[in-house]
Amino acid sequence: MIDKIVVSYDYRDSIYSRFMNNYNPFFFVMDLPVHNFNKKLFRNLKKQDIKIKMISHDENANTKRKLNYMERSIEDADLVFHDTFRFAMDLKESEWKIEYRKAIRDMIHSKFLNKSHFLDKELNYASKQNAIKIAKKYNFPVPKSWTIDEYFDLDMPLPVVLKKNESACGSGVYFIEKKKQIKKFFNEKLYDGKIIECLPCPKREDFEVQEFIECPSNHFTQYRIFVLGDGTILGSVLNVSRNRKDENKVKSEEGPFGPGKSYFNCVDSPLYLGIRSIISNHANGGYQIPFDRNERTKHILSYYDEVLAEHGYKDQIDPKLNPKLKNLAKRLAKKFSKYGVLYCGQDWMQNKKGDFYFLEINPSPATDMFNALYNYGWGDSNSSADIAAEKLAETIRNYNI
Repeated sequence: MIDKIVVSYDYRDSIYSRFMNNYNPFFFVMDLPVHNFNKKLFRNLKKQDIKIKMISHDENANTKRKLNYMERSIEDADLVFHDTFRFAMDLKESEWKIEYRKAIRDMIHSKFLNKSHFLDKELNYASKQNAIKIAKKYNFPVPKSWTIDEYFDLDMPLPVVLKKNESACGSGVYFIEKKKQIKKFFNEKLYDGKIIECLPCPKREDFEVQEFIECPSNHFTQYRIFVLGDGTILGSVLNVSRNRKDENKVKSEEGPFGPGKSYFNCVDSPLYLGIRSIISNHANGGYQIPFDRNERTKHILSYYDEVLAEHGYKDQIDPKLNPKLKNLAKRLAKKFSKYGVLYCGQDWMQNKKGDFYFLEINPSPATDMFNALYNYGWGDSNSSADIAAEKLAETIRNYNI
């Protein structure tokens, strides 16, 4: 049973107090979705009678003494939530800030990573490239992937998917079926013109190229599984693209190219790529087919019958997540728990032969699937976050380290 949790964030004492006592909605600067969800999660953890100590960061404190205090507190805790991305964001940049932040990060990373939800920009295990490397290390099935330079040296096999390492909700993902598309994407000269001078040429190290997996059915599909580091699955859905493969037209906007036009989709843009959409996630208009139904799961429409059948599900009324995929997701979560991931959204694909491939992991996953799973498919981002925070808090109570 989990009784004590330590939270190390980047906000000042007065805001910590306001959060812990009143759960003020303005606690999180700009009220970013991930912060809003954390606020809901910590509130629900307190309802589970879990003691939460939120460690503050005082610029004038003795650094060594503060670190010793933090280490003792973390040693005594069952779990740690740690985010150093914006440490002391309202303080001026200083050597103290940089060294202090690094010392905290290194201490948690070296001693407590296995019981931490560890988010750090400099040690980001959840980036697409790092996640694939970790999965390959433990022999999980992954698509072939290359750095941009490796891909060019391979004479550019097609089709492939170009992915930005740091992206969300399907952004920064491009389906490449012609060599000229990716060559244009990284052509520095095209970014020098006055008409697009504000757009920097993408850095090659920020992207990777991945083998294109041909999924079953006439839609683009992808599994999203919400799972804890001890292997507990909170929910799973199959994301289904709104567009059909046989009707997948090239994305294009008519000119003239100017303000408000897409750099890559406007036909008059020097960066026009002529790409097609293969995105299936809900944030981009995709549908969600929920698995392992309960009394509040949204109704499975007959529209989904073909998709489910093509993915090997004989029961299209009450589909259960494929046992092989369920086992893969549980095992993968346990491996990533050693790298500072207490819970995550895993993305998987299935090919036409029925094989599964791990794509990526998100330690701050979107919660929209919880409306499909527990709210009849109704609601918005707030309602889904409320449900996810409640379910996650209840499960964390019994987290098995």
